[in-house]
Amino acid sequence: MFITIDMQLNPPSTAIFQINDSLKIKNSDKALLFKNDVSISQAIATDTNYVIIPGGTNEQRPLNPPNGLMRYNTIFHSFEFFNNNSWIFIPTSYSVLLDITPKTLPNTNDTATVTGQDMIPGMIFEFVGFTNVSYLVTNYSYVDASTVIIYRPANMSSNEEPYTLRVTLPNGPMYELKDVVEVGP
Repeated sequence: MFITIDMQLNPPSTAIFQINDSLKIKNSDKALLFKNDVSISQAIATDTNYVIIPGGTNEQRPLNPPNGLMRYNTIFHSFEFFNNNSWIFIPTSYSVLLDITPKTLPNTNDTATVTGQDMIPGMIFEFVGFTNVSYLVTNYSYVDASTVIIYRPANMSSNEEPYTLRVTLPNGPMYELKDVVEVGP
């Protein structure tokens, strides 16, 4: 149902009210859409133009969304959009991984401290050599959201140095610290 009201504004505008849990306002060639409980003051700035992108956790994703729906994932700190029955993350400069120390791990089962942000249990760590050979970290200890202790896998060759540390979050994106680890002779 649409109700059109001509308003005497400068410049002349048209307001369109759409009834179904949303409000659509059209002013000349600009349209604003407010859904659910978002107030106009939350969605419009008087001096600048912006749009509030809906967001939330994985559990708060809409059921059966249409292709092209976009939102901000507050768990992974990344924008995502829905396409062909799956959520696709839009790359950003945000990273879960910040650093690893030490950067030289000469022996199997040497430990390194990985520091980061928003780390969660269930992550998959691996070392990736320059020819893309991958060594899965099968043993690590989750300390907290900013610290994980990992153990160097066996058989890592110095011929693949420097190694990239890669982490893949459960049901989520992948992050890397490029060319940061050496294993020695």
